[in-house]
Amino acid sequence: MNFLKSFKNHKLQIFALILFTAVWLFLLWGNYSDYQLQKQTFLEEEREEIENRIESIIITYDLFTSFIYDGIIADPNITRLMKEACGDGVPLQEDCRNTLYEALHPFYESLESHGFRQLHFHKPDGESFLRFHAPLKYADPLFDIRESVRIANTELKKVVGFEEGRIFSGYRFVFPLFHKEEHVGSVEVSVGLDTVLELLERMYLDLGIFYLIEKDEVTEKVFDDQLDNYLPYKDFEGYLIDRAMAEMIQADTESFAIFENPAALEKIREALGTEEEKPVSLVVNVQGEAHQIHLIPLVNILQEPVGVFIATKELPVAFLSARQPLRELVLTTLIYLLILTIALVVTRDKERLKILASVDQLTGIFNRHKLTELSEREFQRSQRTRRGFCALMVDIDHFKTINDTFGHAEGDRILRKIGGLFTQTLRAVDIYGRWGGEEFLIIAPETDAEKALILASRLNDAIATLETPSQNPITVSIGIAETSQEDTGIDQVIQRADQALYTAKKTGRNKVVLWSPE
Repeated sequence: MNFLKSFKNHKLQIFALILFTAVWLFLLWGNYSDYQLQKQTFLEEEREEIENRIESIIITYDLFTSFIYDGIIADPNITRLMKEACGDGVPLQEDCRNTLYEALHPFYESLESHGFRQLHFHKPDGESFLRFHAPLKYADPLFDIRESVRIANTELKKVVGFEEGRIFSGYRFVFPLFHKEEHVGSVEVSVGLDTVLELLERMYLDLGIFYLIEKDEVTEKVFDDQLDNYLPYKDFEGYLIDRAMAEMIQADTESFAIFENPAALEKIREALGTEEEKPVSLVVNVQGEAHQIHLIPLVNILQEPVGVFIATKELPVAFLSARQPLRELVLTTLIYLLILTIALVVTRDKERLKILASVDQLTGIFNRHKLTELSEREFQRSQRTRRGFCALMVDIDHFKTINDTFGHAEGDRILRKIGGLFTQTLRAVDIYGRWGGEEFLIIAPETDAEKALILASRLNDAIATLETPSQNPITVSIGIAETSQEDTGIDQVIQRADQALYTAKKTGRNKVVLWSPE
């Protein structure tokens, strides 16, 4: 009876207490859920950053190998040897092999000093002709086990990607070889994953990363006498580790200490045991320290998973401190009042960063990074639709003289004005931006050489109207290149446009030159 009376007397307070407790629990649960979501988002962003850094390293090596191919390997004296090697007769092939080895061995030693692992020539039928890393192993067929070699020799195009080989695994850069337009085989330059990951660790001083290869991938492809290059590691069933990678881990005990922890290893084994081949991010607590562990699929030329990268970093302090409910209750109201403002600021900053990453800050048009991305996209679209385009490389004549005579402020003004004229003069479909310094690049989709010349003339006329502090009008030199069926990448088109620009400047400036093979 006393209880009922007390309940009636304090009914409002009890209901208020229940309501307050319910709201408190709801907000506390919301904050905890938000914390978990933020942590997962952070882990995904960290993993994506690692993936992007690996990709950027491979792109750098890709550019370097293209330079090697164009400047050294595609030399007619080298390709002639490969042509002769395609002929009948073992003695002749042996002579060609020895001559090729002697000619390029000093260069191969230089490649090794820069982290490259292999220089390997193949005959048109996929037969190994000369491995500089193992010159006594040759004449073995590769088409059945090396997709990159098969594609390069049958589809006659450059192939880039990870692949297990007869001796080593690594990122392959395989080029078809031609002698006087006759296909005479292919050449491969490759870099080991240990080199790639070593560069990645230089970017992240607190990162430990290694990779595992599926055991079946190794046993099916590697020479029997080379299988000792691979070892089991930490009882990761179905996977092997490259011996060089294992030695690197053993030498760096600080970065890889987490992998000596049984709890961490068990979580990794569980993740590796799942059937889904997708990235996974984990958090493991070891002796009061929290570590993030990322498992990133390693895919081959055909984008099939054949291994996995395993990376670890310590979690930031923000994720290490325990979440106290009382503190959260006190701060919840303020956090929820501020969350909309924070979201707006973050969104605004992200948009601003996106613009800053794409736009040249002086001229207000695309920068080189964005131009490269859009140009490559247009090249791929052109390949699909079979509709060509033109690249126009524009250079302001005597720009250094303008800077030296009237100051950099006047030079900057002219650059801004020309950027504005591009926007006013060019078509909506045209892709344009500042390539660097006083150079600009224009990609004119679905435009042949004749129309590109008209476009260049219109642009010349517009630039000539610019006001200058001198009596002489601003003039530009323009090089034009049209796509061809032989192009395998946008770099080739831009390079021809640059060559045409060089001709325009060399022959007097203030003119438009269309690239021609002569």
